[in-house]
Amino acid sequence: MAGERHFDITVLVLDPNRVRRARIGRELRRSGIGAAREASDPVEAIEVMRTTRIDVLVTYQRPELVRFLRASRTRRISELPVVMIGARLRKADVREALDAGVDEFVTRDTDSRSLCDSIVQVVRRGRRFVEADDYYGPDRRRRMDGTAETDEPEEDALLTKEEIEALLKR
Repeated sequence: MAGERHFDITVLVLDPNRVRRARIGRELRRSGIGAAREASDPVEAIEVMRTTRIDVLVTYQRPELVRFLRASRTRRISELPVVMIGARLRKADVREALDAGVDEFVTRDTDSRSLCDSIVQVVRRGRRFVEADDYYGPDRRRRMDGTAETDEPEEDALLTKEEIEALLKR
């Protein structure tokens, strides 16, 4: 992915800090992303999503917005890939982001090339969405190579009846 141009990808960068938002947008365009739109708050971001084709949302620690998006009745918005930028990689922050339905979580000090690669990965190899009692969002399981699970599990990934029974007895 390094060095490739991705002119067909449009990113929405949501960050209340104008300078940081503009810097992220500039770096993404330099790294090969086609277009980067900007929003300073969730209301502005949702308006941009409603009026513009957005392929991925990049946001700075906004799990409440991601929960709102996942609950949207508009499929294009509810299944929009989300890359969340966090100040630091604490387990609690990552868990909160994943529980909200974030596709990828990166730290603020991630270089622009790696951020661009994460964006391209969630757009091109997005995870299928799952719905549970208290969760709607991208499937959080990953294969050992780091890519998302597919709709068809590999044969050896299936549990036997005995394994299921043993797990249920715990």
